[in-house]
Amino acid sequence: THIDRDDDPSAVQIKNATIDNVMVPQLNAVAAQLRADQLVIEGDEERIRGYCRVFTEAGEAWVERIIENISLYEGLVSAMVDCMRLDNLDVITMLFEFWSKLADLTLEYTSSCDNSRRALVTVFETLIDIIIRHVKYPEVFETDDPNDGMTAKERDEFREFRHNIGDVLKDCVRVVGQTRALSHPYNIMIGCIDGQSQMPWQDIEAPLFALRAMGAEVSPTENEMLPKIMDMFARFPPHPKLRYAATLVIGRYTEWAYEHPQYVEFQLNYIAEGFKVREVAAASAQSLKYLCQDCSKYLAEHWANLLKFFNEMASSGSLDESDVIEFSEALAHVVSAVPPPGTAAAIESFCLPVGQELGVMLQRPDLNNSEKQHLALLLDRLGVFLRYVNIEDNESAEALTGRIINESWPLLSMILQRFAADAVVSESVCKFTRVLVEFYPVIMRPITTQVVDSVVEAFHLTGLSVYLWVARRIINASNTLAIDEASCMQLVASMVERLSESALALFQGTPFSDIPETTEDYFRLVERAVEVAPGYIFTMQSFPFIFQAAIAALEVNHYHAQIAVVQAWLRMLGPTKRHLRLIQDNWKNSHVTPGGSGRALTDSPGSQRRRSLSRVDPYPVEQVVELCVKYGFDLTVKLLYGLMHRFDRESVSEAADVFASLTAIVSEGPNVAKSQFDGPPAATMCEWVQATIAQIPDANYSAADKQDILQELSELIQGRNWPKVRILISDFAAVFWRRNAGKN
Repeated sequence: THIDRDDDPSAVQIKNATIDNVMVPQLNAVAAQLRADQLVIEGDEERIRGYCRVFTEAGEAWVERIIENISLYEGLVSAMVDCMRLDNLDVITMLFEFWSKLADLTLEYTSSCDNSRRALVTVFETLIDIIIRHVKYPEVFETDDPNDGMTAKERDEFREFRHNIGDVLKDCVRVVGQTRALSHPYNIMIGCIDGQSQMPWQDIEAPLFALRAMGAEVSPTENEMLPKIMDMFARFPPHPKLRYAATLVIGRYTEWAYEHPQYVEFQLNYIAEGFKVREVAAASAQSLKYLCQDCSKYLAEHWANLLKFFNEMASSGSLDESDVIEFSEALAHVVSAVPPPGTAAAIESFCLPVGQELGVMLQRPDLNNSEKQHLALLLDRLGVFLRYVNIEDNESAEALTGRIINESWPLLSMILQRFAADAVVSESVCKFTRVLVEFYPVIMRPITTQVVDSVVEAFHLTGLSVYLWVARRIINASNTLAIDEASCMQLVASMVERLSESALALFQGTPFSDIPETTEDYFRLVERAVEVAPGYIFTMQSFPFIFQAAIAALEVNHYHAQIAVVQAWLRMLGPTKRHLRLIQDNWKNSHVTPGGSGRALTDSPGSQRRRSLSRVDPYPVEQVVELCVKYGFDLTVKLLYGLMHRFDRESVSEAADVFASLTAIVSEGPNVAKSQFDGPPAATMCEWVQATIAQIPDANYSAADKQDILQELSELIQGRNWPKVRILISDFAAVFWRRNAGKN
């Protein structure tokens, strides 16, 4: 029974009485039935699902009443707890939202001394123990079984379940309090360790997982339970699954370790030992990264030993590439904490051997696939280190890093010349280049032209989309890569024009849907370039061809590429619509004589102010209007067809925005271009829409509906109501989809 807060008080009182006196007792009876139901005991899923649904719906509907009168609703809450005890993990997930709401409202409406808070603390403590039992891996989970006793699908589903139920554990910590909550996994683990018989590893791994899930709600200053828990780690049985889980716990509590530095050395050694066990190496790499990030000041004195250990592990071949990269990041955090002038020496100790090895490899006339893979990994190591090392306000480190970067570019250039078409190597080169231009733009400024030339040439030769991706990163950093605004605009426009020449040639010979990544990255590039330098981009000689390519690209049937194309259109047309409105507003403000022709835009006070504050690249409204009028019919056809048949549902809103902007531009733009500010909007879009929807069979969209949408569109255009044009076309798409779902 739903109670509306606006209901008549007497009606609310009757409903409340009905709930308390009739429905709650009935639910209590259902709860008793649940506990005795033989089908539930035997695991009948439909039976279990039915009970859980009944109690969940009641609990979510009455969660506020539960907090107000916990004694009356104790039976319902107990039934919810009993549902959580059931072993059908797929079904009990429906209860998670209830526990989240109950936790939120408990904290909002009760205090620690309230009876309801005390009762609910007991409930949530019970939940902790139940959840720890649920997250325990099955006893058949054997490490020497290639399938771990579970199929891949079962493992994935179980991991997802553990992740989701971990959120309920966080709710438990919030209500129970961190120390009491932490005591539950601690007591389970200490019981296992102190027990007389050897316990299965699953019995300790489950509370370790719970500890990691609770971490987000535990303060770094917790001083009662976490020291006991950390002291326990050395007593764990030597099982790789336990080592893996315990290592991840250390990584989750590195902020706590910062507040308790006496544990840092032990944790560092514990993590390091894990690198020697292949099953644990990934957890060690991740946790080392977090430990070095949060506790770098305590580890700075160990940087040389860490680097030595890293070199040993990296050369041993026992680490996956991702582990090597995370270890590299960890070292960068530690080196950042080394006091000057030692920082420079530490940076050189990491970077110099990598650079030397790259140089040796490039002296070979040819590299096999394995060697190319190693070359890419060396670039990734160096790039990640330079990305995370902090040299701010450290003159010696800045000078050294500048020298390293200047010496590295010739190597990168050589790699591009030799391996531009190799997918693995090119990706690593571009990731490294991104680090250089985004994090060291001032150092890169003198060689920016060389960088751009190399990227443009590589894309011309290979057509790989990664070069368009890094070009967009260059645009992102262009304001600091260039010496002034004009140079920035020229850099962007020149690079985009040269890349567009190759991209347009590629698009002419290959369908967009066959090269979705290139399509996506190219139009992301165009979108960003138009945002940064619209005046330069719109006036490029090649821009009309880019405009036409963007129309054709609306046919792409890959989601991310489709989104990129639509958003590029938004960036091209949305600001133009706003500039037209600004021009019209300025004319209205300066139009003095009723019925007169009005002063020219360039004479208006508003325009004079704009000229005094103008950008290096004033917005070229007329060029965009001209292109929209010339090619707008084709764009209209593609947009409407996409809205009816092709676009993903998530693209519809933005595509409708594009349509509304195009409508405003072709309706108002020609008049504004002629300074005819008081003329009525052109009916161009109505004509285009009429011609387009006339091709739709009446069986799919009736003649009456076509007439209605044209009539409404005409009225909205004449009223210059562009927001409602967007709504109209969105509704049209929704209606068309609904009516034609399942039709060929």
